Amino acid sequence: MTALDRGLGTLWMGDLEPYMDDVFIAEAFRSLGIEVHNVKIIRSKFTGFPVGYCFVDFANEETARRCLSDFNGRTLPNSTPVSCAMSRIENFTFLLEMAVLQNIALLSI
Repeated sequence: MTALDRGLGTLWMGDLEPYMDDVFIAEAFRSLGIEVHNVKIIRSKFTGFPVGYCFVDFANEETARRCLSDFNGRTLPNSTPVSCAMSRIENFTFLLEMAVLQNIALLSI
């Protein structure tokens, strides 16, 4: 069952620092009073290390929209002063292409 099937609002979140794991991100939103259902950190299939972005499932679409407008480009609580980018998931083809390009870039290092 996907987040869309459950009626959840899902956002893509990028520019993550290596220490920002799923627990850190969920707790950062909870400290702002926002319920998070799931955080999926995307990892390289070759190294197992995080590649700098994740998907966050919120309680509903309205909460996801509010987070996008209120927190996009802002610093997460308890993080170093690095802002995180957030985006709605509307074009899965683009996201898949981006993941493939990142894996190719990792192979060439």
